[in-house]
Amino acid sequence: MIPAILAKIAIGAVADKIGSVALNQPKLEKAIEARIENDPAVMNQMNVEPLWQSRTATGSMVAFIAALAMVITKVEAKQFDAEFGIALATVIGSGYAFLGRALNWSAPMWSRVRGWFS
Repeated sequence: MIPAILAKIAIGAVADKIGSVALNQPKLEKAIEARIENDPAVMNQMNVEPLWQSRTATGSMVAFIAALAMVITKVEAKQFDAEFGIALATVIGSGYAFLGRALNWSAPMWSRVRGWFS
């Protein structure tokens, strides 16, 4: 979906400059879309590669599982110390990172909070 949008934007910009009559617009859009989809660097920069190829997704899930194991162990032992807090924060942070990658949240992290950091 994102490569198709990028192809339409690119072709639209070119068509504005040279005129759409000179372009075979649908054919050119499909060629650009295919080129974008076949370039792993572009797919990585756009954050649209499959989850199993994403270092962000894999790393956050490993951190989530390890920290969750520690949280469960600490709760069963009723030890609510600093290690429990750190593990809980890791569970929350890694879960947030994974969901952001899995759901492809494209807006910058704090863009939904207007006025706080500007």
